Amino acid sequence: MVFPQELYDLVASFIPTSDKVTLRSLSIASHACHAAAAPHLFYNVEVATRERQERFYQLLLSDEGLKISRLIREYSITIREDDVRSGLPYTHTAAALARMQRLCKLRLNRVRFPKAVLSSGQILSSTNSSWCLPALRELQWPDFGIEHDLISFLKHCPALETLHLLTWQGPPPPSNILPKLQKLTGDSSVALAFLPGRHVEDVEIDPPCAESFAEFVTYLSHHPEDVTPHIRRLSIPKFETESFIPDPLMSILPCLPHLERLQVCTTQLRSVVPHTQMLENLIQLVLVHEPDIFDPAGFEEFSFNGTKRLWCARIYKAFSRTPLGKRSSDACLEFWMLDEMCGRWQRCKDGSKLVSLDT
Repeated sequence: MVFPQELYDLVASFIPTSDKVTLRSLSIASHACHAAAAPHLFYNVEVATRERQERFYQLLLSDEGLKISRLIREYSITIREDDVRSGLPYTHTAAALARMQRLCKLRLNRVRFPKAVLSSGQILSSTNSSWCLPALRELQWPDFGIEHDLISFLKHCPALETLHLLTWQGPPPPSNILPKLQKLTGDSSVALAFLPGRHVEDVEIDPPCAESFAEFVTYLSHHPEDVTPHIRRLSIPKFETESFIPDPLMSILPCLPHLERLQVCTTQLRSVVPHTQMLENLIQLVLVHEPDIFDPAGFEEFSFNGTKRLWCARIYKAFSRTPLGKRSSDACLEFWMLDEMCGRWQRCKDGSKLVSLDT
């Protein structure tokens, strides 16, 4: 009995793209199974070590690889400890990357080297100025000293909407690069480099140094007509500000009249409560609690639950009588602790108080 190709496609669609073993087994069962499994098998690809990258690029540059490259939507390059210690140049072929014409997400993974310089800029460099990645929407490249190569690379990514970097030490890129940029993640220097001249709506500031964040605050307050009208979502990390900015929210939030979502650390709770009065368009506030010292072995369940209940009660009391949530019937307030959502609230129908969505 011959089954229609649609049936094989349906079976393959129920297999997660992360289950490479099952997809690989299905792909070698028959030609029909291969046709059904291949789009899911190569949807997201992660390649680690120089040897595997070299073999993978050779495959992409072959006749068979042309079909495979068109199936890749997400591509991750993992640099491990041995790669850094060897000191050898990373295997990279720009022609192979250029074949991924439907690539939507490109990411560099760091393994056990959170602050080391990976010297990965050469992966982004190319002597061919004609190639393009027309479908690339997201780039995550957490490395240092890559500014020159990255600017050259971004010229080939006209549709890029999301950019995640660690820091930016060079001059700002030309404003005609990344005209469609919507989301920006990085420290304050990244924001200062990529905000001017672009309509960025989502800004996530990674833990910054005091000096660069002060420059970021100054820039927002002095350029309200250039950048701030476009920002709809803002995330500010946990940091100590008393030594250089008495109240960063007081300096930033008046410049963001169209802000809809704000994420801050619970250390800024006292500061953010008064400002909800001036944020008429704010739809959602997210509070994140990060303990100063966290020992997974000693952080027992009763301690976690006790801290959670204490903070939930404090947050409810602080925001219940504010105008937060009066413009939406959805959850207007969230509380997170150790990557776990611990509480959600919405405004009641008469607007008099907040009600929990977890009971």
